[in-house]
Amino acid sequence: METLVHSKEKNTASAVSRVVGERAPVGLVAWIRRTWTKTVASARWDRLEGSLRVAQVEIEQRLDARLRTQAHAAAVKGGESDGLHPELWWTGAAQSLLCEAQSALNQGQLDQGWKLLHAARRLEIPALDSERELPAVAATLRAESEKLKSWRQKAVQTLLGTSEKPIEPKPSTVYQAALIRDEHYDNQGYKDGLLRTQILFLALILAAVMGSLLGVVHRWGLRPDQEAGQTTLPVFTTLVLFGLLGGTVSAMLRTTDAAQPARIPETTAAIRVTFMRIMMGGASAVVIYVFLNSKLTGIFNQDIANALSTLEPYTTYALAFVAGFSERLVLRAVEQVAGAEQAAGQTKAKAESS
Repeated sequence: METLVHSKEKNTASAVSRVVGERAPVGLVAWIRRTWTKTVASARWDRLEGSLRVAQVEIEQRLDARLRTQAHAAAVKGGESDGLHPELWWTGAAQSLLCEAQSALNQGQLDQGWKLLHAARRLEIPALDSERELPAVAATLRAESEKLKSWRQKAVQTLLGTSEKPIEPKPSTVYQAALIRDEHYDNQGYKDGLLRTQILFLALILAAVMGSLLGVVHRWGLRPDQEAGQTTLPVFTTLVLFGLLGGTVSAMLRTTDAAQPARIPETTAAIRVTFMRIMMGGASAVVIYVFLNSKLTGIFNQDIANALSTLEPYTTYALAFVAGFSERLVLRAVEQVAGAEQAAGQTKAKAESS
């Protein structure tokens, strides 16, 4: 910052600015993550990088203006400024947070970078001009509160009022409102990150299942030779793969559903359930295959039951996919057998009592 007028202030800001270089990422893992993030999320990378540059310039300009004012006041009094004024305590912390955010960006940790950037910008609030800047920020927060939901919107409106009935802003209330807003955006970014990770893993699982299925088809075909009354390994393997395929497709459709849980704990729980359902898809396919071979076709409607009178491989694989896609088919089969057994037990009990 060449515009600084005293060596102590210049040294203070320069020492903080050098942190970026000292915390540059090293190692193969950091390089891989950085390269991957810049490749698949270049727009998000550029947006954070630009916001960091803007924040750095604005904070330096604000610091420079305050230091000039401080130096002018000292000159009028006939003295000399001996360092940063107590009102400028926030500048070192803000610069340090910006350096941390830049370091997070260099390592490909975009969500962490945004969180640190938001914290740095909040530190400017106590230094805002109470007549012009602070009311403007408060008005912006009131308008942004309309985007918030549930308790966050009520909390911001309690602190700052509404656009129709504003409350006179104070640095403490504006800071708290900004913190509530930033937490909302940080949480939203975290949930988006969870969704991106889930989609990536589902794509990898789908590729693995399809690759395995193609390998089985290449090796044995979809109509492998089967001895009478026996289930060969190729048939069993293909059944499991079709069940896993159905579970994976179902999970991908659920992921893109707009009615996904909004809260982070519910989102993480839904992700665990999603991957569990994929594993259940293979098991469900095996269960349905056992029911088909046991001739318990009453679990299906009459048209499907007639088609299953002669069990063909393609029909079996189609039902394996359906069993993996939806657990209702397996539940219906189990409930039918359990219901039949319960009905038989009641009939036997009545016969014995009579």
